[in-house]
Amino acid sequence: LGVQVGLSVVLRAAAGLFAGSLGRALAVNPGFDADRVMAISIVNSRPPRTGAAAIELLGRLVERARTMPGVEAATVVWPRPLTNSGWNDVATVPGRPDIPEDQRLVDINVVGTQYVRTWGVRLIAGRDFDASDTAASEKVIMISETAEHRFFPNGGALGAQIGVEKNVLRRIVGIISDTKYRTLKTETGLVAYVPFTQANNSGYLSLRTSIPA
Repeated sequence: LGVQVGLSVVLRAAAGLFAGSLGRALAVNPGFDADRVMAISIVNSRPPRTGAAAIELLGRLVERARTMPGVEAATVVWPRPLTNSGWNDVATVPGRPDIPEDQRLVDINVVGTQYVRTWGVRLIAGRDFDASDTAASEKVIMISETAEHRFFPNGGALGAQIGVEKNVLRRIVGIISDTKYRTLKTETGLVAYVPFTQANNSGYLSLRTSIPA
């Protein structure tokens, strides 16, 4: 699979289709629809890994991928789900000093627009990230259902703020269903999602296709 964006870029299927062998083998619900989804690493002789150049490259690749035959949705994701990788951070929750630090540890996903559609997760409230979420716009975040219940047991999560990554406050714009993060064996925990356009790292191009595995 190749996409020409003015750079010498090769798309290498790093994970392949999650469907088929993995999708049918899952005895535990991961919280997302793995059928017909692939995550693809981006290989370039000198790839921009961070900053504005990486954001621009990924954005152009996603837009081009969405025009390809058989592609129903495309996004950016990091890390790839269920690869036992990722990172976490202690969230800052304004107005909730009563929550112990060890109860505020959230796993962090970096994702793009169409994340909900591409990975088949359920949007419980609010919205997915969209084109208005840029490096220059207000910092935003989506959180998992478990995180909503932990941090906002009385409701009011949408529009509130939480801080991750050096305590940068982000406005909550969406609540999505719980998903497994690192492995199927780990308990569903607190998960936060930040837009790749507001993050300082690269990611994987992720596609949902119409092609059965």
